Amino acid sequence: MKKQTLILLMLLAATYVVPAQDIFQQKLYAPELVLKYREETGLSNDQVEKIKTLYSSELTVYNNKKWDLDAAMVKLEQMISGPSVDTKAANAQLEKCLTLETEIKKMKLSMLITIKNLLTPAQQTKLDAHKDEPMSESSITTSLNDNQRVVVRVRQGPEAGSKKPLYVIVNGDTRKTADDMPADINPDSIESIEVLKGESAASVYGKWGENGVIIVKLKKK
Repeated sequence: MKKQTLILLMLLAATYVVPAQDIFQQKLYAPELVLKYREETGLSNDQVEKIKTLYSSELTVYNNKKWDLDAAMVKLEQMISGPSVDTKAANAQLEKCLTLETEIKKMKLSMLITIKNLLTPAQQTKLDAHKDEPMSESSITTSLNDNQRVVVRVRQGPEAGSKKPLYVIVNGDTRKTADDMPADINPDSIESIEVLKGESAASVYGKWGENGVIIVKLKKK
């Protein structure tokens, strides 16, 4: 009997695990956060206007690149979904996706660095007290990992029938199991996704894990 193969397509963020807190969020400052606490940090009118102008100009560029990347990823998924895949064409399309993703991340990083350089050390210290606050879903600087959409697909051998893996949703100290990926989970709330197969899955989850286990860990609120 063929073993089940689990395929994770994490769109806009290939196959690495997302850190508990993005390193860029630790060291840099999103414009939404800076402008929200402008009074507390004592931002000057000049600082406020410069950050607003920077954000507004970058937003248009970001949206254009983001739309292009979404379309490129859809095309790549279509190319690899058929019974026969053109390896050369698929690799070329992947390169397009990676190029766009890199351009987006560089743009974000450049903007965040510019904003940090506009702030005084004292202002940065005051903003550090608010670093753990979640950013709006519409923020273009929430995370440079950019895990905005997660698609989990399960491919099975012909002998596997309709068997599905077990989903385990970890939310703080709570663990909940499910037969499918819950549709109401916000991708931005996911910290990491782990896949267990074979003996490693069965040893922890017994017969419920014999078809594989997908562990979805949510960020702490």
